[in-house]
Order: sequence, then structure tokens, then C-alpha cells
Amino acid sequence: MVLMPKVTHFILHHSLTDMGSAKTFDLYHRVVKGWDCIGYHEVITREGEIQHGRDRHFKGAHAFGKNSHSIGVCIIGNFHLYEPNCTQLLALQELYCSYCKIYSRELIIDFHRMAGKENSCPGNKLDRSDLLELLYRVSPYREL
Repeated sequence: MVLMPKVTHFILHHSLTDMGSAKTFDLYHRVVKGWDCIGYHEVITREGEIQHGRDRHFKGAHAFGKNSHSIGVCIIGNFHLYEPNCTQLLALQELYCSYCKIYSRELIIDFHRMAGKENSCPGNKLDRSDLLELLYRVSPYREL
């Protein structure tokens, strides 16, 4: 695995499944995709549990062309069909805030694929504007 020289982005994904965990994604990524380990750095379950995946010091395998400078977060759910629940959003706020503190700067929030497309990730039901406002509001580096 390759070390990440500088983290600037926090990239969000959805699992397209109703269930899952860092452990199940790790198994899938190893066995089916043939990767060294899970591609995501963090996974947020439907219950709002934050599960650690790939070590944050190593380049992820979650967003082609963006892996070398980003933390990949997968939120369990199919956000083409429904929105993330409140527990997941609170966990996401906590996670984003903690990563901003780790890297001593506000990280740019990005999404895996463009909104409005059939295969958009993290899903068309996820309100991207509201989510950006929700996360940037908790940044410890936001100017008042």
C-alpha cells in the first residue's frame, strides 16, 4: 500500500445496500476485487457506528483519480431510495470534525460521482447542499 503525502479531501460514498460493515466490505474488496484490503478509510453503519477500514495513512481505493489525497467514507444505505438517517448524519459530523482536527485544516467535502446521474454516489436522495452545510458548520476551522 502507498502512503498518502497530503490529505485535502473527505469523499462520501453510499454502499447501495441496506446492511454492511467495514468487515464485510474488507472481505468483498479482498476476495472479489483482489485488493490488499478495504478501499474505504471509514464506514458508518445504519446504527451510526463509525467503523475503521483502511489505515488513514495509506492511499484508499474508493474514488479513481482522488485516492492519493482523500479520506474515503462509506455510509451504509441506498440513497437512491431513501436518505441517510439522523444517527448516520450525527456520526458523519463527528467523523468529519475529527479528521479536520487530525489534519489541522478544513477538508474539502466531495462526492464519489456527480449528482443527477443514474449511478451518482452517494445517491440522488441525498441532499448535497444540506449535507455540505451540515458538515462545514461543525468544522473547527470554519471562520466565524
